[in-house]
Amino acid sequence: MARKSSVRKEGRKLSIIFAADVAGYSRLMADDEDRTLALLERSRRYIDSTIAQYRGRIANTAGDSVIAVFESATEALECSLKIQQKLAKENARFPKNKRLIFRVGLHMGEIYTRGSDVLGSGVNIAARLEGYTQPGAVCMSETFLNIAEKSVSDLPIADLGFVELKNIDAPVHAYEMLSDRAAREGVKFRRQSQLTARRRKMIVVGSSIGVVLVSLTVAISLTFSLGRVSEMAQKNKVAPNAELSRTAP
Repeated sequence: MARKSSVRKEGRKLSIIFAADVAGYSRLMADDEDRTLALLERSRRYIDSTIAQYRGRIANTAGDSVIAVFESATEALECSLKIQQKLAKENARFPKNKRLIFRVGLHMGEIYTRGSDVLGSGVNIAARLEGYTQPGAVCMSETFLNIAEKSVSDLPIADLGFVELKNIDAPVHAYEMLSDRAAREGVKFRRQSQLTARRRKMIVVGSSIGVVLVSLTVAISLTFSLGRVSEMAQKNKVAPNAELSRTAP
């Protein structure tokens, strides 16, 4: 008899996934284990209470990592920003090499439940986005951002483009907030209508450039052809005279 899977099929659903862990955790533990564990415990108390405040559910935890699921993309994003901003203030008291800085990844995807844990491709992508982003930042997939766009219309975002993530088959279009890149570029997310208008403008500009290039190519070809015709005409004009000069007595 085939063994039944421990993953409950009825637990399969689309969810908002929050993934977080500490940047450089192994180094911090090697430098000062007791201090790092004390800071981690303090940070986790705040993270856990903030996730609960925004109606999230903590699922998987191991060491410094946290996986949580939310019903609302807006609440997941607001929770992430609040956590990072609070922890940034706490870390400002310490030297840079002593700071316990979290990275956060957000994605909307399919998950499965196994007891209180969640797993699946959606969890994997959120975790990889978290690992890809800068310390102290929040990295989001475009899938997530399309749901949460109204919450971030006035906040700076860096468009990272399509990024290759470890063990993820297809590239993921990623965006980053609360990062040096976002602050430096000052990019603001555009609503869908604005994005559409921008794409149309780019298409028009691209089409215009294409027309110019085609026209230029035709002009060059025509100039070359006319030059060849003129050259041939000159040869034809000279040839009879040369023939006459050879046959004259």
